[in-house]
This record gives sequence, structure tokens and C-alpha cells, in this order.
Amino acid sequence: MNKAHDSRGFSMIEVLVTVLLICIGVLGLVALQGRTIAYTQDSAYRNAA
Repeated sequence: MNKAHDSRGFSMIEVLVTVLLICIGVLGLVALQGRTIAYTQDSAYRNAA
């Protein structure tokens, strides 16, 4: 019983970890964009004052 199986591709856990890391990165970018919009609006209000 020798396993001479040539495994190719990615395992399910590798794909899940990659998707998780990408999601965390995207959520970070969305949060950063929200803060940037808020700071831009605040800056515009201060300029108008």
C-alpha cells in the first residue's frame, strides 16, 4: 500500500486561508476609504468656515 499519488493544485484549507486573508485586506481598505471620506468632508467644512 504505497501512496504514489502525485497531488497537484491547492488543498481546501489553503484556498480558505487565502480567501480569508483577501477578505481581511478588502475590509481594511473599505474602512480606510470610509475614514478618508469623513476626513475630506471635515476638511471641506473647516475650509468653508
